[in-house]
Amino acid sequence: MTTTQTTLAGDVAKALSNDPTQGAFKLVQDLKLSLDRDGSDLSSTITVLDKLAVTLRDVNAITKPSDEVLRQAARVVANLVIDCDENRQIIVDFEYLSVICGIPALAQSPTDAYAPAIIAIVASLHNLSVEKHGEWYAVERANELDSVVSYLRQDLYLRTIIHITKQWTEDFYSPSPHDETSTIVRWSWSILSILLEKPPPSINNTIFDALLTPFSSSSDDYDTHLHILTSACASIEACLTPETPLRQQVLPYLTLLTEFVEKADIPEDQEDTNEIEDQEGEEGEGEEEGEEADDGADYDKTLGSAKAAIVRTLVSLSSDIPPSSSFWQRIRIWLERKDRPDLLNCALLSFGNSIIDGKFSFGKILAYSSDSSAKSLLNGETSLLPNILPLLDPSTQATTQHSVIGLIKNLSIPTENKAVLGEAGVIERLAGMNIWSQERDLLGSVQGGAAGILKNLCRNNAENSHRFLLQPLDPLLDLIKRADDPPLRFECTRIFVNVIKSLASAKQPLSSSTISNSRVIESIVKMLVEGSRYPILQSEAVIALTLLATFGSSETKSQVNSTLSGPGLDIVRGMSQDGRKEIRENANTLLNVI
Repeated sequence: MTTTQTTLAGDVAKALSNDPTQGAFKLVQDLKLSLDRDGSDLSSTITVLDKLAVTLRDVNAITKPSDEVLRQAARVVANLVIDCDENRQIIVDFEYLSVICGIPALAQSPTDAYAPAIIAIVASLHNLSVEKHGEWYAVERANELDSVVSYLRQDLYLRTIIHITKQWTEDFYSPSPHDETSTIVRWSWSILSILLEKPPPSINNTIFDALLTPFSSSSDDYDTHLHILTSACASIEACLTPETPLRQQVLPYLTLLTEFVEKADIPEDQEDTNEIEDQEGEEGEGEEEGEEADDGADYDKTLGSAKAAIVRTLVSLSSDIPPSSSFWQRIRIWLERKDRPDLLNCALLSFGNSIIDGKFSFGKILAYSSDSSAKSLLNGETSLLPNILPLLDPSTQATTQHSVIGLIKNLSIPTENKAVLGEAGVIERLAGMNIWSQERDLLGSVQGGAAGILKNLCRNNAENSHRFLLQPLDPLLDLIKRADDPPLRFECTRIFVNVIKSLASAKQPLSSSTISNSRVIESIVKMLVEGSRYPILQSEAVIALTLLATFGSSETKSQVNSTLSGPGLDIVRGMSQDGRKEIRENANTLLNVI
């Protein structure tokens, strides 16, 4: 320790032995001077900070001088920990978080609080937690509570952060906020959104008091308002995942959320503003890397991201929303909004997510009454068909194609709906979308979803199977041959398997050149060979090949035999020795036929 540092330590001890408030104030001033000197020993500085924290904790009455001590001390901490994980962890080890979160000043309303002290405290907490700094330390010690973020997720400290955020957000939206309020809320919301990325089990519905405030508020400071909205939307999405207990508690607020998605817009006086100005904290405190330095970020993009988070939340919640909710009335209206792809996609995905195994669900409990089943979504005046059929068009946006294909795939599961969808021309419309062409390979999810629809529609339905066989099959067979994704190849191949099984069950011939041609047989054998990890696929392949060899022409039987020779035949022979009776018997039947 240098002579200067020894003197500083002596001054600290002397100051702390006298009036703690005045001693602390002098200590902060001396400490700042020490930090400004080159070569200052960090360990000595941290020791001084620890003694300062103890002093502050022992101050009983929070007077203006001690508020200024809080401000100066927090400023020192905020600047010490910028871009330095080691310093952050040292500060935590010296119990700075437990001391500062217990300061009575944080419980005061903005009207009574000393705002310069609050902004410094929030800055120190922000710089300790932003971008999850300190998580590395949890790995080092194999103890999650050693990280700053995990420490702040503990109930007592999280409640403090929520309280600060809520109180100062209300001040921000008040007619006369503090000058410091805008910065305080920007940093507090950044802290809160980080903490809520992994909501602790203790979180309850009181969190909505803070998270929903910006949805019914406005401010001339649109930069900060948009920052609050973005943070709130991200936190709402994180708090309402299927694993969290808050999903039912948010249902009363659905109208507020849907109103935001539908109607929130950039104020006219802000539409031409394309840059969000940096807001720098005093002497670096509250530095927020990669966010407030994002020159050129436009309001439309930022607001769109916030809305997208709420759309994802609404889609996720849709399986818990009862059919009687007014939410569904608004969602049906959104199906008409071709001018708003975000609303249209939200409606399509919400209806799709609300169907589980072909039934309209509520809270994961399937409702089997006729008025709540998926069948009701395709019949009568409430049918979705007039809205969704026109979307099966190659000119439809890719995101909307994905959404409508997902919905129809879920609707195609019930037996009653297969005929309705087939008669409505879904099979022909899918063919008309040129969905199997090589130019559409970038839309793998759409191709896979369309294959799932056709597979469902052709299962146990000879009429739909015939409709399918009337469409050009070479584009689909070409996709099976060139696709690099095995699940996509298998899903497309299973369409032919279901067609073969449906026609055979209806005692209709399998000698047609469309279904028994060599390319179809090759695709089924390829699924048999490549599907070793999926016994059900191999079983389906064996059954389809058996039916073709049994009920097809002699030429078809010969084609099955020759295509199977080699690896395929070896696999079937192995399956004939399988311990599972059904697999063994099916394999032996095929071997006997060929």
